[in-house]
Amino acid sequence: MINISRTGILAQDELGDISRVNKQALFDAVKRLPEFIIGIKARESHSVVVDNGIKPLLAAKSYQALLGHMPIMVHVGANPPDLKDILQAMSKGDVLTHAYNGKENGMLDKDGNVFDYVYDAYDRGVIFDVGHGTDSFNFRTAQISRDLGLAPKSLSTDIYHRNRENGPVYDMATTMEKMLAIGYTLPEVVRMVTFAPADNFNLLQKGRLRPGADGDLTIFRTTHDDKVLTDSNGFEMIGHEQIIPTHAIVAGEVFNLEEK
Repeated sequence: MINISRTGILAQDELGDISRVNKQALFDAVKRLPEFIIGIKARESHSVVVDNGIKPLLAAKSYQALLGHMPIMVHVGANPPDLKDILQAMSKGDVLTHAYNGKENGMLDKDGNVFDYVYDAYDRGVIFDVGHGTDSFNFRTAQISRDLGLAPKSLSTDIYHRNRENGPVYDMATTMEKMLAIGYTLPEVVRMVTFAPADNFNLLQKGRLRPGADGDLTIFRTTHDDKVLTDSNGFEMIGHEQIIPTHAIVAGEVFNLEEK
């Protein structure tokens, strides 16, 4: 995805200066790299946009319309802007990542109730993605959402060096184990990391096993062993099923993986 700011996240407040949202630069990049750029990314949290609210998101939506409805992924975090305003600007097929965080600007009120505007966005087709990350996945939010029928379509890690080495992410397998721990089935979780993300971004050759599709696979085994799992707020759950990748196949080449 291409960041709506021409600087990307080299500056963590990349949307604090609205002049960094440059239509021509974005369009030129998409034209130059049509097979590489699959969507637009807008990070809508206060530390990123500073005083610009949802202006960057509205710019992204205007570009999306001109580019043939290229999917937009929106990062949410601390407010302002409020989650309500962000969701109301999003359309069917747009992806809300970090959706299941435990922050004040999340989908739950202080009593654990889901806000009506969250249901509205979900029902009209805004895609909810996990985007675990260092700060953006909360067991309570994910559990309540599951119980109320607000399951994520896709599961992603938002992994980078620090949360891989020190947690709470570690790897995709551990992230999948957390979804199993809160009650999703293994087939549901596998779909969240295969077909679903490919479908989100119209990658018709990915995420499915069929003649003519890319044969990229992860082979894993499961064990019924207990494991302490930790969310982004330090809360723990005991998982009872572990996912252990054993092989990866990329473009026909087989890689044997070290077990955990």
